[in-house]
Amino acid sequence: HYPLRRQRQMCIRDRVKGKLNIQVDSFLLFVILSWLFTFLFFLTLGFSFFLSITTASLIGFLPFLTIRYLVNRRQMQLEEQLPNILEFISRAMQAGHTFVGSLQMAAAESPEPIGSEFQEAFREINFGKSVQDAMSDLAQRIDCPEMRYFAVAVFINHEIGGNLASLLSGVAALIRERLKLKMSVHAMTSEARVSAWILGLLPFAVALILFAVRPDFIAVLWREPGGRSMIAYTLLLMAIGAVSYTHLRAHETGRN
Repeated sequence: HYPLRRQRQMCIRDRVKGKLNIQVDSFLLFVILSWLFTFLFFLTLGFSFFLSITTASLIGFLPFLTIRYLVNRRQMQLEEQLPNILEFISRAMQAGHTFVGSLQMAAAESPEPIGSEFQEAFREINFGKSVQDAMSDLAQRIDCPEMRYFAVAVFINHEIGGNLASLLSGVAALIRERLKLKMSVHAMTSEARVSAWILGLLPFAVALILFAVRPDFIAVLWREPGGRSMIAYTLLLMAIGAVSYTHLRAHETGRN
């Protein structure tokens, strides 16, 4: 039961980070039933046991990939909005407000989704949680290096003092420079991404053209056992290539 328990913990963490309105246990039950149905479906079509379980596993990962996509999209929005709210807090503190008061003002004036995250942090402080603990929870919900810079800046200020408003302005400027670098890397790799999409969609486009021109010629792929095996192995290799490319691109982007 350890892999299932670990996957459940990851789903709970993603649900909190992405503010997803899902029940984790029901979601995992849906994934398991989908995997079982897909496995039995391909097995009855004549696929081998290995191909059936491999195809079912690939399809079973689609819900997790969807959740990961939603979480990553929200995290990107939070990263883009973070410098503006930090500058807002800095200006409010320079105007004479306390850090907690500046935090409340910034949360009320900022757009979603970052406004609700800082509003939740303010409520935690208002209900008695320490500023350090509230910032630590906020850094877990907004899981990015930029947010950790902000949390560390608040920690340092509460430990040794100093001009927090000036420190937050510097952190906001640093975050903007990192976002500019990330956008530059994204622009430089756009050609490679387009090429990957073209190469990934090309086999399906060729299959559709052949089906429209010579349906009897391509029908061998799903009528014969050898053709079905070729389809399954091809999809498996394409999925492995897509996952490898995604991890490599994420590694290169993070390193830059």
